[in-house]
Amino acid sequence: MKIYFSHPTFTFRTDTEEFCIKMIREKFNDIEKIFNPLKYGLKHDVRSFIHESDAVVGMAISEKFTFLVQNEVKEGKKWGAD
Repeated sequence: MKIYFSHPTFTFRTDTEEFCIKMIREKFNDIEKIFNPLKYGLKHDVRSFIHESDAVVGMAISEKFTFLVQNEVKEGKKWGAD
């Protein structure tokens, strides 16, 4: 299973980001790859990673998605990701 982890840029390189990735690994047993946009930078077109993913996990802040996260989750749903 390939998972795209969509999260706000202000959580990049934080303990929160690391904790969430750990939670994702614990929740899903058969993870082949977690795509973390931090590793690809904002200039890289991450849509190809979203299209390749079986699931998109979006991080909400105060029960709300940021604009970028909302768009990435919508893109994942459009391409059939859970």
